[in-house]
Amino acid sequence: MKTKDVVRIALLSIVGFGLSLVGSLATPLLGNYSFAGEVAFGAFLGGAVYYVLTQKVPRRGTSFAYFTIMGSLYLIMGFWTMAIILAIAGFLGELCLIPVGAYKNRWRITGAYVLSNVVYALHPVFIFYIIGVDRLLLMFPNAYTVDGAHTLQHMLYSPLAIISIIGICLICAFFGMAIGHSVYEKFFHGGESVKREPILK
Repeated sequence: MKTKDVVRIALLSIVGFGLSLVGSLATPLLGNYSFAGEVAFGAFLGGAVYYVLTQKVPRRGTSFAYFTIMGSLYLIMGFWTMAIILAIAGFLGELCLIPVGAYKNRWRITGAYVLSNVVYALHPVFIFYIIGVDRLLLMFPNAYTVDGAHTLQHMLYSPLAIISIIGICLICAFFGMAIGHSVYEKFFHGGESVKREPILK
């Protein structure tokens, strides 16, 4: 992998992380179910960044590096649990891209992105399950109240919540990648004249 590829991965991963944070700002619109869209809106905004990255650096490990760098930024912020979850999300997504030529297969990279973001979106469930409410309150005393943490745990463990998280994230990530495909074909495809096609074709 060339130096310019490493730089591209690093820079675009940081941009993707920023868009993820921006997307999370819209989650209050969902009220008590804001956790369902916390990652989904960011996945929609970051779809174009990820698509362009995987086409500009179509090498094994690019997808894994994208999510791992995002996790590293969370680690710097003090959220070590997110670093672990995003590394796992990136690894699972990378498994979709093992076959030769997978990085040039639109549907494989879409599947990888969707899968990684679904795992990312389920992070509240994993955190509450692995760490537990009591330890979570000790680790992040300013983030939750006791009653709020127990209420959130109860909501997250409901089938409706898990289905909502997966469903909303799947849809947002898919459409984000569809827009990413359109953006790449129009602006980044080596300056070639690209035949316009329906965005979801």
